[in-house]
Amino acid sequence: MIENVENSNEAQKPELGICVVSGSLPSLDDATKVAVRISEEAITPPLDAKEQALFIAGFQECIKWLNVVFGNDR
Repeated sequence: MIENVENSNEAQKPELGICVVSGSLPSLDDATKVAVRISEEAITPPLDAKEQALFIAGFQECIKWLNVVFGNDR
């Protein structure tokens, strides 16, 4: 389980060799808006409709999973 520790360089996950960082994840609606913007503006060459739908769905599933893993399930 990952600890919630704010701004501590001493808090480490030794098995991963990284510092624990706290923060918040975007809501699913906000994450969807970000995914749409990325899929329309930042990916070259442009995605077709099916590729864009899969990209957005994958982005949403990632946010859902992160919310479950970090205990922020809404």
